[in-house]
Amino acid sequence: MKEWPLNFLKKQMEDALSELGADEKWRRMKMDRLETDLSRPEYVYRELAEALEVDFGVGISQAGQGMKTIFGSVLADLPEEVFIKLLKMKHVFYIHTNNPGAEVKPFQLDEDRIRAINDLQRVVVVNFPHDMISRDFAAARGTVAHELAHVYLEHGFKETVHTEDDEEEDDRLIAEWGFEAEWEATIREYESWEG
Repeated sequence: MKEWPLNFLKKQMEDALSELGADEKWRRMKMDRLETDLSRPEYVYRELAEALEVDFGVGISQAGQGMKTIFGSVLADLPEEVFIKLLKMKHVFYIHTNNPGAEVKPFQLDEDRIRAINDLQRVVVVNFPHDMISRDFAAARGTVAHELAHVYLEHGFKETVHTEDDEEEDDRLIAEWGFEAEWEATIREYESWEG
């Protein structure tokens, strides 16, 4: 895990305490507790996953701790600027469903819902399949990193099919982020299912 997630979560807590008008004693107690919590990776992973959920709606949070751990562990290993861009992409919803595969695809909402999210014309849904939590951890992380790279590069926002160029660009970005081994584990896992 990189250092920025700890700083991000500390700042998030400080901002929340400031908004609440917390006195110094309460602030110190909460920050001390946070320091203890931040020593546990699973806490950091859950909080990073939930940071996206606050802005992006429900989905991963309903999947339970297993999916949050997979998703959050990838977020914690991304470059900070990538996480910040993902955090600002308010039209992207991350969900965990019974659908069979991971994908990024456009999703059209009715007019009332569009107005409810600042008149966006198109919402993008990133679907993670229900079996993610039972898969090899490295392969599951590779799948998440792959889909997040598509989101970061805005692939699949207009068309439901990724081009070969999109996939090559995605592969380069995954390697740049340091998830090459995880993506190779994902590919090996998919190949074992086919053969």
